[in-house]
Amino acid sequence: MRLSLSGVFADARAMWRNHRDILGAIAGVFFVVPILGILFLMAQGGLPADPDPVKLNEAVRKFYSDNLLSFLLANLMIDFGTFALFVLFLQPGERTLGETLAITLRRLVPFIAIDLIAAILFGIGMSLFVLPGLFAFGRTWLAVPALAANPEQGLAGAFRQGWQRSDGLRWLALIGAATVTVMAAVFAILLGSVLLGLLGAAVGDNIALEMAGYALIAIIGGIAWVTMGLIRVAAYRRTGPSTGI
Repeated sequence: MRLSLSGVFADARAMWRNHRDILGAIAGVFFVVPILGILFLMAQGGLPADPDPVKLNEAVRKFYSDNLLSFLLANLMIDFGTFALFVLFLQPGERTLGETLAITLRRLVPFIAIDLIAAILFGIGMSLFVLPGLFAFGRTWLAVPALAANPEQGLAGAFRQGWQRSDGLRWLALIGAATVTVMAAVFAILLGSVLLGLLGAAVGDNIALEMAGYALIAIIGGIAWVTMGLIRVAAYRRTGPSTGI
């Protein structure tokens, strides 16, 4: 099957349309809730308004240090939800949400390991120059779905599958799909923030409006995370034989 942006997005839409109930449950618990928690932490962080970059950098470091465990737990929830989505669509046969979560829990450690290795490769590539970082991202982006589809192959086999499925110029198409999703989410968040800001200026300070703003951003983030996961599933399927539901 040909890998194209239009085809990948069409497949992702079809998966959402056919399984939106279970996807909504995964997004609500594992994406929206932790994102909302991070937003509340940042709102209560007390970062200084002083534009001095040295003071701001020190305050940011202290903030992350003080809240490290909370950030780790939030990221763990998001990773768990992402892996659950891959298991749901890439493991052969249909299963309930409970069965999907149970399988994800049993395989969480190798999932996290492969995600960390891919992130390290991306970071090294970006530190050398932008293009090597993007290349590493594109060539490893399908490794986690590959592990979900066939966990028996192990980490090395999953990376090999991801590398093979992103050969030629396919890695550019994968980067393009990820970029479109991220930019759409950023635009939606900015637009929502502007509208809420205008509404806030009209009605004055309102705690309910502030909470609504956090909820809106968290929901947009949750939708973006689900979309990104579905795009990776669609791209993986389009670069090899079809599996899963």
